[in-house]
Amino acid sequence: MPTDPRVPPLFLGSACKHSSYAFVGRFVATESQNEVKPLAVVSDSETVYGSEGNRHERQAWRLDPDCDLDSDWDSVLEEVETEYGRISQEIDLVGVEDTYQLSDVSTAATEWEGYERCILCSGSGLLFAGFLPDLCPLCPDEYEFSDITVESDTSAEVEYQVDNCKAAKAWNWKELTLEDEPHLRPYFTESLVWASSSEVYFTDLVHRSCPASYAIEEGLLLVRRWEDTKNGCGKWLLLPPLFKALPNDFERVAAVMRVALELMPGSCFDVVSEKYLSLIHNHLSDLGLTAQPTDPAEWDYIYSSQELMSLDGSSSLKEKRRRARTFENRYAPKVIPLSPNSWSESLLDRCRTVAESWVMENGVKVGSAEEDSECLRDHRFTLSLLEHFVEHPNMRGTLIEVEGQPVALALVELEHGGRMLLSHVEKSLLKAVPDSAFARGIYPFNIRAYLQQWSVEGFDFVNRESDDGIPGLRESKNLYKPMEWRKKFIISWR
Repeated sequence: MPTDPRVPPLFLGSACKHSSYAFVGRFVATESQNEVKPLAVVSDSETVYGSEGNRHERQAWRLDPDCDLDSDWDSVLEEVETEYGRISQEIDLVGVEDTYQLSDVSTAATEWEGYERCILCSGSGLLFAGFLPDLCPLCPDEYEFSDITVESDTSAEVEYQVDNCKAAKAWNWKELTLEDEPHLRPYFTESLVWASSSEVYFTDLVHRSCPASYAIEEGLLLVRRWEDTKNGCGKWLLLPPLFKALPNDFERVAAVMRVALELMPGSCFDVVSEKYLSLIHNHLSDLGLTAQPTDPAEWDYIYSSQELMSLDGSSSLKEKRRRARTFENRYAPKVIPLSPNSWSESLLDRCRTVAESWVMENGVKVGSAEEDSECLRDHRFTLSLLEHFVEHPNMRGTLIEVEGQPVALALVELEHGGRMLLSHVEKSLLKAVPDSAFARGIYPFNIRAYLQQWSVEGFDFVNRESDDGIPGLRESKNLYKPMEWRKKFIISWR
């Protein structure tokens, strides 16, 4: 790669580990050819460096990162100013040599003669990706955030992100990944019977598109997810603290929750179940905290497994049973059990067929303007869960085929402590066979199939999650007669 003789080559120390940012200083790291490119047009790449110096990229938001390195720096500056108005007038691009290099040479500003600022963060101590702030990995740990001055369109936005960085500084937050499940499983196993909301399951946290991270403080597991807000900043949403054993002192649990809210201004604990709230409710007021119910669209539908399996007890349930029986008698469907022990590439491919066909049947195209629709977010979750199905020991499911054609899929998860079965995915292809009896009967048959197949696991209740405020989904779930509409609460400052 050509270099600018006015600036030094860039070396990154092998101990450096960067995460959660799209650009650093005035350069962008890309996987292609292991190059570090000058930033002419802002890229959206999120680059992660592993423990051995290896790295990979994940897409976040996207603008064209191409840069004409043969052009003079004045034209580069003009292009930068056009695409990203906050870039300073002074060109302080970091030069590079032919390829990305690992070295023990420090890039800290104090160790570069003639440079007054860190070449990564320009002396701010902060890295910004447009949505997830991070600490500069090259600045010393004792960096004083009170002295930070960062150029921004609004001082409130900078102050907000600095506060979030203080939180990251105070607690050792780590990205939540699939590899964390074995050592974190005791927290989820013991706490789910109390937390009980569908969003608290490990599988939901790691396979949804919302990035999550965790910290263990005072023997409690805290998990947070980032939510974008309308003002372009965002806030942290925290799960109620999870524990390995039921604590004797819930005042301490509530105190940890207060500290978390202090460290992350604007954050809150959401999806707090009524059962969990009963453990800490008496301590909230003294700590200046309050609990308010969430939007009912977020509340989970809880059913008796026996009533849902028998489809008896009301006229609407009996009608569902009649339709399921007609479907079974007419089409002789084959029910294939799914579990980590029986998983195979063939099953994965057939399950994917149902998921992909379901998206097309619902008229949404991947890559279209509806890319961020609820339908496609759910589809991405389904595919991720299928691809990692074997890694979750409590996952179960059923695949239904008619004359060798996959037509329905259910993915569920066992939670033994609360004798609960969580239904993550229920998908049926209504148009697979052009017959009204097929379309009316496939969904109730799909539900009965997974309940009957896995009834030996000994669950008493079924959580079919929320309706997301979708009227048709709400009507459908109510027709199956839930025994409880499980409330969720938000805990925040009073």
